[in-house]
Parts: sequence; C-alpha cells; structure tokens
Amino acid sequence: MAVVDLSAYAGNSVQLRFNRVTGSTWQADIAIDNISLDAGSVAAKDNVKDKFNTDLNTLTLYPNPVKDLLNLKTLKVGEVSYRIINSLGQIVLEGKAGDRVVVDRLEAGMYFIEVTQGKDIMMKRFIKE
Repeated sequence: MAVVDLSAYAGNSVQLRFNRVTGSTWQADIAIDNISLDAGSVAAKDNVKDKFNTDLNTLTLYPNPVKDLLNLKTLKVGEVSYRIINSLGQIVLEGKAGDRVVVDRLEAGMYFIEVTQGKDIMMKRFIKE
C-alpha cells in the first residue's frame, strides 16, 4: 500500500499516472482499488457514462489476438471511425473503416480501439501478435 501526500497541490488539478514495468514480456495485469481521499473531491471532466456506450455487446472484435486484419462487428450497419491507442495512451492509428482494420504495421502488444458510429462511442481491448 502506498500513501501519497498531495497537499502541496491543494487548489490545483492533479493527474496521476500509474506505470507498470513488465520485464521481458508485454503481458501485464494491473488493478487499482481501495482509493480514498482524506480531503477534497474527485470529478471527471466529462460524464464518462454519457461519453462511452457501456453495453459491451455492441462491439465485437475478432480474431483476438490478431496478426494482420482486425474484424469489427457492431449492432448497426455502416462505416465507423476508429482510433487505436497503445498502452501509453498514444493514438497510433486512426481512420474510417467498414468492418475491417488493417493492423499489420502495429508492434506486438496490447491496444485499445475506440470505435465511433454515429453518436455511439465504443472501446475494447485487443492483443496484436
């Protein structure tokens, strides 16, 4: 357990970033729980529930893990916009697609894909081999 004194930042915005070093493998699980604040408040810039579609069945990715071509399946028919985000939070690929995204140039590792279709924004994790 770690205790971090942020009193020097009182009245300012603070962003916390958690980095995990995994050694020689790319695979890692991290869990952050039991967070408490002794004073102050926590607020999100946007209402996260309104921004992302929380129904996980609205976006299906396959195959996962993927080598070259990631297939997207959504409940609605039509073109989507997508952004692929690496584990550092950097956008590494973005564009428009029908039902497939070419990922052959991505390095092996874990990524998130954010898919926008109309007003729906969906996000899922995938592994690139």
